[in-house]
Amino acid sequence: DEAGLPEESHESLKVLHKYLDSSEVAFVAITNHLLDAAKTNRAISLFRASYSFGDMEILVKECLGSSKDTDTVSVQKLCQPYREMMNRKESFKNFFGLRDFIHLIHYLRRKGTSAIDAQLIIRGLERNFNGNEDFELTCNTFIAQLKKRDTKNIERRSIIRILEDSLADKPNRSATGEQEAFDEVRYKLIVDPSEDDSLSRLLL
Repeated sequence: DEAGLPEESHESLKVLHKYLDSSEVAFVAITNHLLDAAKTNRAISLFRASYSFGDMEILVKECLGSSKDTDTVSVQKLCQPYREMMNRKESFKNFFGLRDFIHLIHYLRRKGTSAIDAQLIIRGLERNFNGNEDFELTCNTFIAQLKKRDTKNIERRSIIRILEDSLADKPNRSATGEQEAFDEVRYKLIVDPSEDDSLSRLLL
């Protein structure tokens, strides 16, 4: 369960103390926040250290299905902009995380027929890092890693076009009809600010 969701001021997690003491219910709690001693002393705590740049490079290579001969420079051009944005903008760090970066890499693998070019990276960013005020800066940071000749004539899609393309996106299937590994199509989140769900009905 996500133990970081309940508000600490309400002390909602105190309900767990009885079950942790009696060992009647087994569960795994995941949280980005440090829990108090009353809970950590009643359980086995596993802390995961922050990932390093080397960890990110390995992650990208594996997600892309790359071999040992993969151009390390190309991998770094994907890792460095993300790391730069995480260190540069607090609003970006609070909005996005490693999950979004992994989905970006999966998208590049699914859609890349040969080389990963600037246009494909922009489309991947539109799908996975859109929706907040730092989007233009994010695109510029990623594109800055590429050669200038590779960044000409980049098409930018409207929000409606991005949504249409994402809804039409389907995972690739093998000959047996099974979904191929690393071919997950990411979910779509649409926030409808209207009081009667009219925008959602228009999309449907």
